[in-house]
Amino acid sequence: MNKILRMASCHPDRKYYAKDLCRSCYMKPFQKSWVSRNLDLHRQMCREWTANNRNHIRDNELKREFGMAPDQYDAILVAQGGHCRFCSRTPLKYKSLAVEHNHKTGVIRGIVCVNHNNMIRHVEENLGRLSEIVNYLASDILKELPDVKV
Repeated sequence: MNKILRMASCHPDRKYYAKDLCRSCYMKPFQKSWVSRNLDLHRQMCREWTANNRNHIRDNELKREFGMAPDQYDAILVAQGGHCRFCSRTPLKYKSLAVEHNHKTGVIRGIVCVNHNNMIRHVEENLGRLSEIVNYLASDILKELPDVKV
């Protein structure tokens, strides 16, 4: 005897649960009301889940942002000696290094610390003014200003 499987109207690929809905759609209002009644507990549970799943979160971010598998990230990091491409900063237990890439083409150039990633982004945005910035840093501009004590 074959039993006919009823499908949900909200998601035709999912089984019927109740009120013509799949289980996840049926449970949404209950979950929202539970969260509103237990906000502190919910936040604590989210913090604990995040702390226990950092690698899972990192892996998903790599895939979503760069189309990159975790082993590709690890291979690039090993090829760079296990640290930022520009300094000796290594990934911390709770924070990995940033994937440095060209924002126009998406080409990955390396793995760097957050400070160098921000610096590269600012330089890339102001590439036309880079020589002006270098000259400014190399000059003693404060000596040229009147009534300024150094």
